[in-house]
Amino acid sequence: MRLGKFEAGNHQPIGEGEERATYINPQNEERIISVLHNQEKNETTRQLKGRYYLTQIAHLLLPHHIPTVHQAAEDEDGVQTIDRPRVEHTTGHAALQEARRQGEDEEDAGDLMLDEMGKDIQDVDLALEGIGLSFNIDSNLGNYTRDSSGNVQYLESFQPWRVYPDDPTELEVLFEEEEMRAAIEKVKDEDVQKKCTRLLDRLMILFSEEEREVKTRHQEQLVEAAPHVAELESLLEPFMTEEMLATLNAVETEEEAMSSEDRTVARQALTPIFALLKFIGNQTNVPAETYGHLYDAFQTLSRAVGTINRGRVDHDM
Repeated sequence: MRLGKFEAGNHQPIGEGEERATYINPQNEERIISVLHNQEKNETTRQLKGRYYLTQIAHLLLPHHIPTVHQAAEDEDGVQTIDRPRVEHTTGHAALQEARRQGEDEEDAGDLMLDEMGKDIQDVDLALEGIGLSFNIDSNLGNYTRDSSGNVQYLESFQPWRVYPDDPTELEVLFEEEEMRAAIEKVKDEDVQKKCTRLLDRLMILFSEEEREVKTRHQEQLVEAAPHVAELESLLEPFMTEEMLATLNAVETEEEAMSSEDRTVARQALTPIFALLKFIGNQTNVPAETYGHLYDAFQTLSRAVGTINRGRVDHDM
């Protein structure tokens, strides 16, 4: 295990991507240290540990294609690092990294890399898919190289899960547990099989803990729904009378739609209404029944406004 804090500013990176920069470990030149660029996008402690477990499993199942992980850690300043073996790169890979460091065109280096590795890249991707990591492959050419033994290696570590962008209460698992367990069962080496199983069991425990914490944290951060519900109801109210809905639903042609002041006002109101509805659903403690009524009202108004299609107003969208 590497001891002490790594100061990236004192060293020149040997490789750099959008998310990480890679350096030679000053304590051991046969190892590298990858440093996350943006601390604001740091993974949680469980995610970082899960990345270690998941990458170790991939290494044990595909030892000729996935380098091992020596450690994944976060220092007292919040800088996250991943330590791995230093892999000897091809001429093309070295040229690609140099082009990136210099801000030059990468096309020639990329072509050289494809000549060096050919369809072996696809074979590695298929092997990763076979152990349940099809959702976790970053096919950027910089993530591949051919080592001194002739094996194509995939150099990126594997993120275990992430928060759904549209739902902060849910985690998206980035591996197939059943496929991974099936791949582990096929391993002939009993010690490797047991080690993989232990790592995967630990990974699933971490995921369960993270899932509970995400839901709990989200609940604690929810704001009181009542004032926002009242605001939304006030936005909807002018359009939800029987008379107004009948007027809107009576608009049938594009010409009528363009000349209808009521429809114009209602159509313009849909944007802030939907934005507030989304806020209420995601960031307040609104009861499910209340949210359902609000959503139904929005849908009723949206259909009444309709969409113009080939000169006609479609109210059945």
